[in-house]
Amino acid sequence: MLTPLLVWVVLSVAVGFLGRDRTPGFWGFLVFSLVFSPLVGVLGLLIAGSRPSTPRRQARAPGADAAARQVECLRTKVCKLERLAREQASALEELRSTVHKSATVTGCPALAVVTPKAPLGATLDVRLDSRPD
Repeated sequence: MLTPLLVWVVLSVAVGFLGRDRTPGFWGFLVFSLVFSPLVGVLGLLIAGSRPSTPRRQARAPGADAAARQVECLRTKVCKLERLAREQASALEELRSTVHKSATVTGCPALAVVTPKAPLGATLDVRLDSRPD
């Protein structure tokens, strides 16, 4: 007597599990299958429509939101630093050009030595050449 009842309940739970993404859901199909029969529950599965697709909330570890905010903050800071580095490189190139132009226009014996790939924060090395031309 216990075995058919156990099979009935197990099959009803299986129908409920299969119906978890349908309109009535797990509990609706479970109760329906328990009251009528698992076979009628399977027929209900075939008739029932799917739920509108809604993204399931993903399980997140504790503190995951805070970590995501920190990552976004770091990305913002990196973007600002990259923009600053581009601005400094542009200013350094403009300074090189200005020193070169002024040395050529004025005939000043100044020699500007700036490496093409100078690191950020590099100083401009200007040497005065006292040799006559």
